[in-house]
Amino acid sequence: MNHSLFLLTIIIPLFLIGSSTSYDWVLAINSGKSGSDEKKFTEGQWPNIHVSPVVWKDTLFMIGKEFTWTSADGIRWQRRKHDGGWGQRYGSAQAVFAGKIWYMGGMKSWESFSNDVWSSSDGVHWIQVADRAPWTERRGHGALVFNGRLWIVGGAESSGRADVLPRRSLADVWSSADGSTWICEASQAPWSRTFSLNSFNTTTPVHVFNGKLWMVGAPGTNSVWFSENGHDWKMATERAAWKGRYARGSAVFDNKIWIFGGDGLNDVWSSEDGAEWKLVMQNAPWSPRAPGYSVAFRNKLWMFGGKTGKSHDSGDEVWYLKNSQRESSE
Repeated sequence: MNHSLFLLTIIIPLFLIGSSTSYDWVLAINSGKSGSDEKKFTEGQWPNIHVSPVVWKDTLFMIGKEFTWTSADGIRWQRRKHDGGWGQRYGSAQAVFAGKIWYMGGMKSWESFSNDVWSSSDGVHWIQVADRAPWTERRGHGALVFNGRLWIVGGAESSGRADVLPRRSLADVWSSADGSTWICEASQAPWSRTFSLNSFNTTTPVHVFNGKLWMVGAPGTNSVWFSENGHDWKMATERAAWKGRYARGSAVFDNKIWIFGGDGLNDVWSSEDGAEWKLVMQNAPWSPRAPGYSVAFRNKLWMFGGKTGKSHDSGDEVWYLKNSQRESSE
């Protein structure tokens, strides 16, 4: 398969206001080239399996129900069967911590959410570190590493019934030195807990940036919060320049925080301090969507799929954003 055929550079000659830096979106994998079913996966396709990608040892990892996918370039993917015993999951959280990949929580069904913790030294062989962590069962939570500890932030709770969707988002913050023993750093952070089913299309938008934890637009809001210790939170801005949204892509890339897309939106914004935001693109070349999962990898910001309609319509393309000036100088 000639994967170079999938590469289509979309040149958007827009510049950040007051900056000479320009950014371009590149279509890395076109529609129809994903493996949306683990059993039907074809070698080389990207695994459209609704899990967050993580970067470990300069390689992208996606962990599914039965298989672990890896990619050195974001385009060509391979898979290996793993021995993780968590079964089918949606909205689980992954992170790289203490030389291992961690897999935590997620949804088995609408009435069955989880709070177990697993770790692996190779992405294939897994050990259950905790059957029931002290944080409540959840999906869509953020997982990251900060101040030498593993963190879990937010997410949503199950309603406990198959016919009733979750009604409550969470605003608690937890940390651990080993993945087994957890400390509640904040039982109720001050950012919004507004719920929307559409917010499940992305993970909780929490990031590490400039030595602080950042919450970038809790569901339905355009407020931005930060914390130096995970316990005390301060507001960077009550109303950022971008419109509040329930589902969005967000990441830290090129020494900036980014937010992009959402229901009916395909705008792109960035900030160097979390308070002042600049419009990078009013309309990106990808169709309006709630971005699926995003990650900074190899000096690019990657976006995998995303929900494009009000039902279950989803895009299965892969795009990445690049700093054009950097590439031209390399």
